[in-house]
Amino acid sequence: MKISFKQRSAEPPPGYVMQAFTVHDMHCGNCAMSVDWAVEALDGVAESTTSYPNATTTVLYDPTRLTLDAIAAAIAGAGYRADPILPADTSPAQATRAPHRSEVPMESVTFEVPAISCDHCVATIKRVVTADVPGVTDVTGDPAAKRVTIAFDPPATVEQIVAAMVEWDYPPNQQ
Repeated sequence: MKISFKQRSAEPPPGYVMQAFTVHDMHCGNCAMSVDWAVEALDGVAESTTSYPNATTTVLYDPTRLTLDAIAAAIAGAGYRADPILPADTSPAQATRAPHRSEVPMESVTFEVPAISCDHCVATIKRVVTADVPGVTDVTGDPAAKRVTIAFDPPATVEQIVAAMVEWDYPPNQQ
């Protein structure tokens, strides 16, 4: 459910631009709502739309009044880490920050995990796997479907991810 925090207009204000961010460490829909509240409190933001399942937020803002770092700082103030998702054709000289690892091709694996029963289970898997397996960059899950998808870079391996999940009583079935 999306709660509107600011009055939305049909057309974006003149000069405003849309910027997407990867948001790390969200555990539920309430986390997404906290991100929206923090970002929409900034002077120069017309709206923020955050997706917990996609681990992203999209912000409509005035670049003459705010920087990407200021938006990321507001998200950090809410308790989450955020990195702008830059277009593939953005050169380092054009970017205000370096591209996030999520823009670099990585591997991902999806598991069916019968022991998942709620968002807390997914959060536990995320916490355990990211702490125990260097190279894991993202963990998303759907408790209703009893699935998790884990994105990773070397040195992480599927075997290490499976071992960490088994150790914490979430044995996976690879799909």
